[in-house]
Amino acid sequence: MKLSYSHDHAPDSNRKYPSNGQLSGDCSDDLSGLQAKMQKYIDNGTLLGLLIDRKNQTVHIYRPNQAPEILDDPEAVSCDPELPGFTLRMAKIW
Repeated sequence: MKLSYSHDHAPDSNRKYPSNGQLSGDCSDDLSGLQAKMQKYIDNGTLLGLLIDRKNQTVHIYRPNQAPEILDDPEAVSCDPELPGFTLRMAKIW
């Protein structure tokens, strides 16, 4: 599975989080703006997106043809089946 990006297509996986974990009034860092960006990546072919909101300790998981799954203060986030065996441990991120 490739994880690189080119201008011809969206990456297979992506993760986003507000700078310094803080949401601001800037559209590029606003949670709703990041959610829209993440959905755009999914709509353009990305297979997995993780939007990490450190301030609220939530992880929004984006996959094609599914509503985003929102995890509240998870200890770990599984990226199966898109990244088999990969689990993101959240302790150092929070």
